[in-house]
Amino acid sequence: MSLIGTSFSLYIPLIIRNALNKSSLSTDKIVIIIICFGLTLIFSGVSTYILGYIGQKIIQNIRSVTWNKVIKLSYSFHLKNSASNLTSRLVNDTMNITRVFSEELSTFLTNLFSVIVSLIFLYIINKTLTLYLVCTLPILIIVILPIGNIMKRVSSKSQEATAKLSSYYSNRLSTIKLIKTLSTYNIEKIKNYTLLKNIFDIELHKIKVLSFFEPIMNLILFINIFGILFLGYYLMENNMMKSGDMFAYVLYLFQIINPIVSITSYWTEVQRAIGSSDRILKINKEPEEVLTIKTTYNNFVQKMEINDLNFRKDNKQIINSISLDLHKGYIYNIIGESGCGKSTLLNILAGLNTEYTGNICLDKLDKSQFSKYEWRNLFSYITQDLQILEDTVYNNLIYGINENISIEEIQNACKKTNSLNFIQNLKNGFSTSISPDSINLSIGQKQRLVLTRAFLQKKPIILLDEVTSNLDKESHKYIVKSIESLAQSSIVLNVTHRHDKNDFSNSKVKLIDFRQFN
Repeated sequence: MSLIGTSFSLYIPLIIRNALNKSSLSTDKIVIIIICFGLTLIFSGVSTYILGYIGQKIIQNIRSVTWNKVIKLSYSFHLKNSASNLTSRLVNDTMNITRVFSEELSTFLTNLFSVIVSLIFLYIINKTLTLYLVCTLPILIIVILPIGNIMKRVSSKSQEATAKLSSYYSNRLSTIKLIKTLSTYNIEKIKNYTLLKNIFDIELHKIKVLSFFEPIMNLILFINIFGILFLGYYLMENNMMKSGDMFAYVLYLFQIINPIVSITSYWTEVQRAIGSSDRILKINKEPEEVLTIKTTYNNFVQKMEINDLNFRKDNKQIINSISLDLHKGYIYNIIGESGCGKSTLLNILAGLNTEYTGNICLDKLDKSQFSKYEWRNLFSYITQDLQILEDTVYNNLIYGINENISIEEIQNACKKTNSLNFIQNLKNGFSTSISPDSINLSIGQKQRLVLTRAFLQKKPIILLDEVTSNLDKESHKYIVKSIESLAQSSIVLNVTHRHDKNDFSNSKVKLIDFRQFN
């Protein structure tokens, strides 16, 4: 509609000009105006649809490509970049880019159309004045360019600061119980103020830049307009220009001022979009994991060998020369003090952490002979931070299972983890929607769900990190029996805060005490 209004307004000075010059509009001229207006209507509708379609396609493709890239990046990358920061790039930065190609571009094209048509009419009315105008406009462009470059840098900093603020809010809201328990209101008040102050300082710098350059831009525009008015008065005094022409010229002149200013603003938006593009490109420049097939390994693991495994982080030795022989059919309870490297060992074995020295072999086949995809596909790993998807119970249970699986198989797995009864008692049973923060499930129930997923995956190596820590006695008993069942066809490594052989009915339970490796 803005294009229609702009187009209609462009004809008004011509009509006023003819009236002041006492010349009538011919039928041909009226027909031309009507045709031009009709074409404008068609162009407006078509351009709105095309630009909207292009904008949505751009945002769809950017998000698709970036998301596919993000999930293939290394585990270490995700440790260095918070989920909130990456979410901000996927959502906010892509929106900034798309806005330039859809909403802002539509306004830009409308303004550009207005400027071009106005300049054509200005040239038709008086060539001398228009040549003067065209010669002085580049000065405005020279002023605009440094503004755009500064805005690019400032916008990039602003987006980073906003992402940090978003990450802070997300983290603190997820730990609101801790804040209330410890009454750390003053600490959070100071932290929040610091982050907000950072954003304020960045935005204030942007305002300072605009407040400096905007008067200069207005001054240049004023000089242009004053010069044109002075030159126009001279031409009228010398009978080189009619009053109607001059009046129409001034109307057109004022009609292009706002569009020109808007076009300069669009350049600023372009620079902001470039800043967003840089943030996204940083992701796409990261090396992704290669998920290829290198071996024809049959997945029937009989033995895992760990030879002289070492791991250091921040100049601290976390794992020191661990060598283990692990066999199918056995449960290995791993105990030790917090921070001694138990979870780190599981992360290394699962192929998440690759910054270690030493060798890991499966049935005499070295880990280097496997692709990351093949290696990880051999493991079922249940971590302390319960990996619950925002989805239904059913989709959580079958997640990562490529083969068709019957509801009977799912129910049998649930029975092994004492999960079937509470799932069936949920409002929608297996179709109940859950999330990591679901209040309709206890921590113990969530823990049993992810353990059930491990049963369904049927992997040859099972990694368990404190899977019984939040269970009641009855559920603990079921889980222990389930772990024993898993060990019949798998190697089971179970990080636990306790080691009681009486928990297990079979004798194939061995202890790995990490205190001996420190």
